[in-house]
Amino acid sequence: MDGEEMLMELDPNTDIGCVAEMHQILAAALDQSLPIVIDASGVERMDTAGVQLLYSFATQAMGQSRVVSFRDVSEGMSDAFRVAGLGDWLAGQGA
Repeated sequence: MDGEEMLMELDPNTDIGCVAEMHQILAAALDQSLPIVIDASGVERMDTAGVQLLYSFATQAMGQSRVVSFRDVSEGMSDAFRVAGLGDWLAGQGA
């Protein structure tokens, strides 16, 4: 976090093994009033648990009028969202 935004960098392997920790971090981000930026540049592989968590978080945050953006979405993340049927949604987020 740099004072102007809440930045979260995703793990290279964003999968079931890290979603519990990610969920805690993202839930805490909702308590902040800053825009939330998710840096996905380092994602090499993402499973459906990672996709589900990010999609659920982003839609919940946006439903609360929070600003959420995805920065530097990697091919690995794009592929995971596409396979889950959410490729168009991700693209609609400016990713």
